[in-house]
Amino acid sequence: MVKHEDFLQSVLNAKEGKINQLEKIVEKKEMKYNFNQLVEARKRFDELEDREIRALINLFALKRAQLDERAKQLNENVETEINSNDYNDREENDRHL
Repeated sequence: MVKHEDFLQSVLNAKEGKINQLEKIVEKKEMKYNFNQLVEARKRFDELEDREIRALINLFALKRAQLDERAKQLNENVETEINSNDYNDREENDRHL
């Protein structure tokens, strides 16, 4: 009897994990949907529920972090390209002398 209960408990735990995972996916999709609705002016900010507003704040923070990281990468690429061009210019000037 104990083994059967342990088995059922493990099945239950697995199902709970799957449900939690699906709930997170649904929440992310709702956040993106609400974000798009706000951007396209189809929904006003005051029409959102507290839960949706908190989720959007988290989404904004995530998007801001992604943008900051992308800007950092672009700046590094530009600096690398500029330094490479400066080096090539110096080599070209040395050849002309």
